[in-house]
Amino acid sequence: MLTTEVVTRTPRPVRTALAAGLGFVLAVAGCGTAGAPSSAPVISVVTGNWALAQIASEVGGSHATVVDVVPAGANPRTAPLTTASAATVRAAAVVVIVGGGYQPTLEQAATSASHVVALDPAYGAAADGPWLVPGAMSKLAAALAAAMTAANPEARATYSNGVDDVTAEMGSLSADFQSSLSDCARKVIVTPDSQWAAMSSRFGLVDRSIGALSTPDAAQVRAAAVAVRAARATTLFSEPWVPDATILAAASSTGTKIKTLDTLAGTPAGGWPKGATYTRLMENDLAMLTSALQCSQIGQN
Repeated sequence: MLTTEVVTRTPRPVRTALAAGLGFVLAVAGCGTAGAPSSAPVISVVTGNWALAQIASEVGGSHATVVDVVPAGANPRTAPLTTASAATVRAAAVVVIVGGGYQPTLEQAATSASHVVALDPAYGAAADGPWLVPGAMSKLAAALAAAMTAANPEARATYSNGVDDVTAEMGSLSADFQSSLSDCARKVIVTPDSQWAAMSSRFGLVDRSIGALSTPDAAQVRAAAVAVRAARATTLFSEPWVPDATILAAASSTGTKIKTLDTLAGTPAGGWPKGATYTRLMENDLAMLTSALQCSQIGQN
């Protein structure tokens, strides 16, 4: 698997991911607490997607403990749900899922949870990476606040303030994507699967998948090379957790570069760089896109 290249754009508020227990507990202290009594309970929120965990943590503030049951280094889509993890899901006050069959075992365990929140399917099918659309995350934040408030009414103010924070942050991020991708020499990104399709359709791009195969045959490599040339691509994108043999073969036969777009679905085995947040990592991906597509707004915010 190729290594993610880190490019820093606009600094954003830092959230902290701590390895703990069954997965990753995201603790945010002192955020979104204005108006909420300090004696209000702290509820458990569980998910299996790192990006969703970040939003849940920001909404929940000091009145939610967010657990990602997928351990670092595991494929978030296929990682097995252990007996202990399943029990954690069932006992959670709120479970946050991608939905649409993206993580079947997690979704099955979540049927026993008190409150389940899923991404709005209007932003794209689960396989198309709707969590990579800032607007979808804003809407998720509102749904999360409603579920958290139902589970913990005393902390209503915290959750309301958290939604305001997420909405402002996602609005800024969405505007950044819109302006940066509005004037590009190319409009097609070439990837191994469709996880950037939802984002692409929202911002005027086309995500062309050439196949996530472990051992592509000669005909598949030729077809991939044809697609690369048709897109006039000078850069191909690999993704974590996805076989990159087709991308590597196509790059070799067409003389194109390869960079990594991180879908932010899970934590890499070595952990994220210090200060990594959903917004910062999305800005990093945006920098990769604007460079590859030769956008006139590159470097501007």
